[in-house]
Amino acid sequence: MKIAIPAENHYLDVPIIPNFNECFYFIIFNTESPGQYTYFKNPYKKTISGWEIFCAQFLISQNIDLVICSKNIDPVGCRLLIENDITVFDKQSGTVRDALKLLKRQKYF
Repeated sequence: MKIAIPAENHYLDVPIIPNFNECFYFIIFNTESPGQYTYFKNPYKKTISGWEIFCAQFLISQNIDLVICSKNIDPVGCRLLIENDITVFDKQSGTVRDALKLLKRQKYF
């Protein structure tokens, strides 16, 4: 399973960014490689319009299975993710590391 979490930088002990489309980085975890992660700069951070669609399409292109964010994802972006079989967990608080621990406790991986 590949998990994407929006963050301010590429470290695990930073808060989850409230709006996934406004993040500086997407941290990507592959549960088949525990303890390892990759990160990508959000290529659409400074896009004036259409950012919710572009961010969703970027995550789809990365074969993401699950997206975690701390507030609601824009309805257009959320619908696009769900239509592509990507689970969305919103209203999650804490750090990137906290979110991963919660998923592990809930047996998602």
